[in-house]
Formats: sequence, C-alpha cells, structure tokens
Amino acid sequence: MSSSDTPELDSLLEQKIKQLREFRQKQEGVWVIVSGAYLVSRSLIVALAKDDLLSPISAHRLMMWQTINGYLMESFFLLIDRRLDEGYALLRMAAEHTRDLVRIGDDQTKLEIWEKHKHGKKEKRLYQELFKFDESDKFEKHTYNLYNLATNYGVHGHQTTNLSSELHSTSPDGKIISLAVSDLGVYQSLIIWLTSFFPLQQLCLRTFEASFGNATSQAVASYQQMWKAFDETVEQIRQSVQEMQANEHNGLN
Repeated sequence: MSSSDTPELDSLLEQKIKQLREFRQKQEGVWVIVSGAYLVSRSLIVALAKDDLLSPISAHRLMMWQTINGYLMESFFLLIDRRLDEGYALLRMAAEHTRDLVRIGDDQTKLEIWEKHKHGKKEKRLYQELFKFDESDKFEKHTYNLYNLATNYGVHGHQTTNLSSELHSTSPDGKIISLAVSDLGVYQSLIIWLTSFFPLQQLCLRTFEASFGNATSQAVASYQQMWKAFDETVEQIRQSVQEMQANEHNGLN
C-alpha cells in the first residue's frame, strides 16, 4: 500500500513531525536539557542492571522505573505537540506508578498486593489502604500534588487544551475559525513537567540505594551534576514564562 492510499493518516503524521521539529528548532535549550536528563536516568537504570546486585523484587522495580520514564517522555512529546490533556494524563500515570514503586520497596507482600489489586473489591481496598503518598516526604508531597493536578486537568478535565487555545486562523468568509494551543499554554505545562522529572527520578533511585555498586555510584555522580544544571536552566525558563504571562496580561489591558 502506497502513502497515497492513506492521505488522512499521512497528513496527521506529517503535522505531528512538523510540530515536534519546530519546537526543537525554537527551543533547543529545552530540548538539550530534557535529552540530558533522560540520558542520566537511563544510565542509572543500565548501571543498576550491570552491577548485578539486584534481587528479583528490585529487578521488578527497575522495570517499573522504565515504565515511568516511558510515561514521562510520551507526556513531554504530547505537551510540545500542544495536546495538553493527554500530556497531563500521562503525568498522572507516572506519579501513580512512582508512588507504587516506592510503596513496594523490598516488600514481597506489597508486590503481591500490587499485582492482585485488580482481581476484586477486597484486593482493591487493601491496595488503596496501603498504597498512599507519604506527604511528610518532600518528593512524595510534590508527586502527590502532581498526581492531583494531572488528575483534575488531564484525566478528568478534558478542557485544558481548549482553555489554553487562541485564535489561529479564519476562513476567507469569516464563518469558520481555527483554534490552537498558545505558546504560553505549552510552556506553562512544560514548567510542570520540568519541575517534576527529577523528583520522580529521585523517588525511584532511593529505593535502590542498598544495591549501589561501582557502575551505579559513577552514574549517580553524573545524575546529580545533571540535576543541578537542569534546575538552573528550568529556573531561567520559568522566568521567561513569567515574562510571557506579564506581556500577555499587559496586552489585554
């Protein structure tokens, strides 16, 4: 089947690729730091596997961590593709899965409860009782806030994309208008993503501290350096977004 046989799907694909490439060109700084952050996280996971000090339950948590990163990166691409509701929904999944990874820890019983929590009402109630955020921990508190925000504006909201949209184009006769998510809407969402990436990584990493070998210790050093540089860049981005907000507000007055 040639591409000419699927024009609608091909058009959607081309539009998506164009959107991502335009963002990469315009926001190379964001692209670079996100790439670096993802790299150090992947390096940690590989190092933990190479050190060969993992118990079976630790190996399972490592797979959960990989799943969390999958959610995070798909969320990033959705947000810069201006699909805010879907991006938030995946952030909620990442927050929830991180919480569960932490609650499981090295407890085989907790792992079994997690694996069976969809089997029936009794299993679900037990899971809900034991798998809660620890709000006394600053990283879990942040993740809990992310979970609630992403639930309200992503999973149950269905309006975030529309509320962040602005006029994009109008038909020649003026009867049809096209809306698109504003740049400000994208960057506001990205600030949430950027400020959540490393707290989620840190929660995952802490559960493996007893498994650190030489390879992991070296990877942790690179991870910590990247985190510091990441936060400095994110603060610059936050200031730019605040300026955009102020300019938009002034433009409305």
